[in-house]
Order: sequence, then structure tokens, then C-alpha cells
Amino acid sequence: MRRSVYLAVGMLAAPLLACSNTVSPPADSAVERAVTQAAGAIPYIQGVHVSALPVFDDPALVPTAFNDFGEVVGDSENGTTFTSTVFKWQSSRGLNFLRLPIDSFATASAISVNDHGQVVVQLMTIAPAGRSQTIEAAIWDWFGTVRILRPLGTGFSCEPTSLNNSGIVLGVCYSPDQGSNTYPTVWTRFGSTDALYSGGGGSPILGSAYAISDAGYISGQTGVVTGFVFSPTKQERLLTPSKASYPNRLNTGVSDSGWVAGQVFDTTFLHFEPAVWSGSGAVHVLYRSSLAEGSMTAISNEGIAVGEVTDSTTGLTVPIIWTAAHGLQRLPGLEHSTLLAKEAGAAVAINHVHQILGTIVLSTGQLRWVVWTLPIE
Repeated sequence: MRRSVYLAVGMLAAPLLACSNTVSPPADSAVERAVTQAAGAIPYIQGVHVSALPVFDDPALVPTAFNDFGEVVGDSENGTTFTSTVFKWQSSRGLNFLRLPIDSFATASAISVNDHGQVVVQLMTIAPAGRSQTIEAAIWDWFGTVRILRPLGTGFSCEPTSLNNSGIVLGVCYSPDQGSNTYPTVWTRFGSTDALYSGGGGSPILGSAYAISDAGYISGQTGVVTGFVFSPTKQERLLTPSKASYPNRLNTGVSDSGWVAGQVFDTTFLHFEPAVWSGSGAVHVLYRSSLAEGSMTAISNEGIAVGEVTDSTTGLTVPIIWTAAHGLQRLPGLEHSTLLAKEAGAAVAINHVHQILGTIVLSTGQLRWVVWTLPIE
């Protein structure tokens, strides 16, 4: 269950479940026209403060998300038995670990946390001989209670993907015994479960769902690797380019105005490049070169996107920030002088108070978890 060192969980790979039947994406001239920055050195943003989180120097603690109060949740991993449980960290109270509610659960993984201290958790059972492992969605609340969410149907496994401040959980449900279809699924704050229906009726949407905003916008991907946005009025909008648009699979990838963070597949260089989609559906490819593989992982309600990209001048994967006003910029590191240029890293999430959670890999190779704080404008 270990995430990659930059937490690019599936960012640069074909999405799981329904998206495994990837077809070769076509060329799309809209991508060529949408490039906002050509290859070259990425300038540093000014006025941003960065601070390390020493508690996460322990490689067994892997952060996955944080909220507006700076509470960080993640997985505490046992490298010997390959099991994992969930932690919540607060600067004032330290680490708090989840106790699995039932002995049959083998592992737990933290997915998202909201401003009410609720953590959405993925639970995996110990599979009996000859049976599939069951995956369930659950909420670990502020008081320590774990509530398992009802699956979409009998025999379904459900993987949670996001949680908003209204307590609404987003995920994907599927039945190993009923074919390969996967269903984007929503759980209300009261625990009721339903699939997504475009226009409010007909057949449910198939594919994967990745992020839900506080306003109710949902980002996801169809089974033929085309991204989509599902609006609070139950309208589905497909993202361009067709068969090559990938909303990010982390849980902060859609804003309250329907902007989406992710990547597109470049048919010239045959890799993924960082992109955002506006609320009107326009795609912005943020950096393009033969080395510029990368992804935008999160986007704020003000249109501030963060992520990672390979800087074509250094070959290093670096943490980046993008706004329409200032373009693509590199987030600052922890070292100084010439060592700074040797740092790598990635931005993972941004909260509503303009703090950014991410990683920096020092010139020595040491991984540090950090928080960048943007200036108030």
C-alpha cells in the first residue's frame, strides 16, 4: 500500500478498475493550442514560505491529505507484515492512530479529511480461502468512532476517493461477480448510497470518480479514459482531448466552480503532461517538452493549481504552482545556494487557506514532507 515517493498515486499511469482497457488516444490540435509555457527553466515563485514537518521523516508515516486546520492524515505502514493503519496528526496533539473496528480487517488506508475532523478510510478484509478480498468505505470521526458505509449493492466492494466539508463521501463500487463495470458512487452525510445518473435518470455513469468539491462538483473518468465533470445539477461534461484526459486521482482535484486538475496524454512525446480544465471546459496544458512528464494534483476555488513536472533544464521532478495570472512557477525548497537547484519534489494538495502539502527531496536524497504557505493577497 506504499505510495510512491512523490505520492503520484497513479498520476502517471492508466487509472484503475474500469479504465484498464485503455485505447490509443488520438492526436488533438486543441492540446497544441492550449500550451501555456514552452520548455525551459521554470522560475521560482516569490514570497512563499516553506517549513518542514519533522514528524514525517519517519518513512513508516505516509501522509495522504490535510484540511484547513493543517491536520494531516495518512497511513502508518509496517514494512515487515505489509499491513497498514491510519493516523491523524495535529501540531498541538501529535499522532493519533486508528484502531481497526473488526478483527477481520487486514489493513486500513486514509483517503481524505475534512474540516470537521472526519477521515474517510478504505478498509480491506482478510480474504478467506477461495474468496475475493472485500474493500469497504468507512468514516473515522473526531470522537474515534468508525462507521462503515453501506455498499452500492449486495456483494459490491467500494473504494472511497474523496470527502467534502458537508460529510459527503465519493467513491467507486464494483462487484467481482457481476462483470468489470465500476460505478461512481456517492454517500450522503446520512449514509444513503447512490450511483451517479446524468440528468438525474436513465442508466448510471460507468467509470471512476476521484474528487468532490464542497459545492458538489465531481471529477472522474470514463471507461475509455476520457475525463468528466459531474455538476451539482447532475450534468456530465466530458473533458478534452477524448481518450487522453486524466483528472487527478487524488482527492482535491476539482474546485467549487468545476475547474479540474490532472494531466493529458501527449501523442507526440508519448507521455503525460500537466493540465487544468476551466469551468467552461477549456484545457490548459501547462508545460510541454520531450522531458516534461508531470501532473497537476490539486486546484483551489481561486484557480490555484499545484502538482509536479520534470524541469527540462535539469531533468528533476519539481513541485509547481500555476495561476492564470502568473503562469507556471516552481515552489521553493529547503536548501540554499547551488544545492537548491538539485532538489526535487512534488506538491500534493492545497487547502482553502492557501497552504500546500508536499514533498522535497534534498540534494542528499533525504525525503522531507513540507507545507508551503502562500502570501495573503
